[in-house]
Amino acid sequence: MAPFTVRLPLEDGQTDEKKNRNVVESDLAVVCDKTKLDKNGYSGAPTLIVEIVSKSSAKRDNLLKRNKYEKAGVSEYWIVTPETESIMSYGLHEQGNYGEPDMYILGEDEEIKSKVFTDLVIKLKDIFEVWGGPVIITNNGRTQLVIISEAQFEEYENLKARLDLYEKLAEAEAEANAGFEGHRLADVAKELMADLD
Repeated sequence: MAPFTVRLPLEDGQTDEKKNRNVVESDLAVVCDKTKLDKNGYSGAPTLIVEIVSKSSAKRDNLLKRNKYEKAGVSEYWIVTPETESIMSYGLHEQGNYGEPDMYILGEDEEIKSKVFTDLVIKLKDIFEVWGGPVIITNNGRTQLVIISEAQFEEYENLKARLDLYEKLAEAEAEANAGFEGHRLADVAKELMADLD
């Protein structure tokens, strides 16, 4: 679940807890050492990191984060590109570098296999054919990134637009009926908000 803060180790193997100079927020991180989890995220190198590339994050994910993850010793790194329905998969070699990535493309490849978790095999169509896009939901100050199907995305957008309209109408009604209790539109807006959760 994003954002998930990862404090990567520095060259000496230590994480910089005071200055947090080597901090990233990955889209997905698989961690195997629960002792490194804390209220601020994870302190160390996750076993597998997945980044979902957008136009605004392409350089950061393909170059900057890739280099940081390699130096920190992240065993496996996937770069998922929904636009091209492809995944680049890097595996850390014994020499401590990634080398050339394996490329998986929907239509050419049926599945992606993890280099580290040998039982982890995911069908590419399960990743890309349901892609509707990311939806960022904020609830009680907590932000979540959710990937949903196109139909769910359209339903979410319609529901959100209706909610915005009802909230505006409820505000106008409240102003017009200052002191009047039982705002029906406000109740409808609350019900719609509950549907978003």
